Amino acid sequence: ANIIGADDRTDANQQIYPYQAIGRLEIAGGAASCTAALVAPDIVLTNLHCIRGEPYVFRAFDQNGEALAEVSAIELTHSGQKNKDGSIRYDQATQDWALLRLAEPLGDKLGYLEVDKRNVMAADLPLSILTAGYPKDRHAGQAMVKQSCEVRELSFQKGLLHDCDMTSGASGSPLFYLRADGKAV
Repeated sequence: ANIIGADDRTDANQQIYPYQAIGRLEIAGGAASCTAALVAPDIVLTNLHCIRGEPYVFRAFDQNGEALAEVSAIELTHSGQKNKDGSIRYDQATQDWALLRLAEPLGDKLGYLEVDKRNVMAADLPLSILTAGYPKDRHAGQAMVKQSCEVRELSFQKGLLHDCDMTSGASGSPLFYLRADGKAV
């Protein structure tokens, strides 16, 4: 677990945006899970190190931990390279991402987080952000949110270093901020 100081994560209100657009990605029939976020009506973003065998199913949950929606992923795009044994490898932290296309446009119903198209490498640091995900130290259907954390370093070699509290299962959790209009980016 990577909890910095006191554990000040709180339950996310999964019935409102943006938390309803963040779900759990079940991998290989539930053998593993990570967090994933809708970033387009039919696209979820997660970490590449979460991708360890098909099938992939994205689940969004309500406040009681009941599945609001369950959609299979039908296509995978990533920055890694396939090994001879079919596993995927990546060489740098900046390559630890994967996009999965869903069989249905779930984001039309639940909303989705926008991808910031600015050059984040030029951002003023520290940058205040939030994160939300499905850590394994909580009920499987309960998302946790860390309201106040910061991006401390950005580099092509190390990727993005932050001080957000995270535990196993929260890999793939989006790091985002809320614009004045309420849209998560």
